[in-house]
Amino acid sequence: MSNVLPLEARVRIASSLVVGVSIRGTERLTSVTKKTVQRFGVELGEGCRRLHDRLVRDVEPTEIQMDEIWGFITKKEARVDRSKDPDEWGDAYTWVAMDPHTKL
Repeated sequence: MSNVLPLEARVRIASSLVVGVSIRGTERLTSVTKKTVQRFGVELGEGCRRLHDRLVRDVEPTEIQMDEIWGFITKKEARVDRSKDPDEWGDAYTWVAMDPHTKL
């Protein structure tokens, strides 16, 4: 039988992550290892995607609002040395598009 987190632990982990607590902070608050928190976060995200894909249908937005969020991983792009630093380091953008009427 596989090792399954009790429902109470899953709820505590999800609650922490949803309000913005870091993975290490969630680890300390819930007494669950970092690796388990990360694995559960991926499973939770996949479950949310499946639920969204099943429930959201035939949306016809009349207006789209778009924005981007900029951040960086370890170093800003101007400081990255491509001959030494990993490809993952540097600027990171997240683009968001939303229908303000349906909030989708």
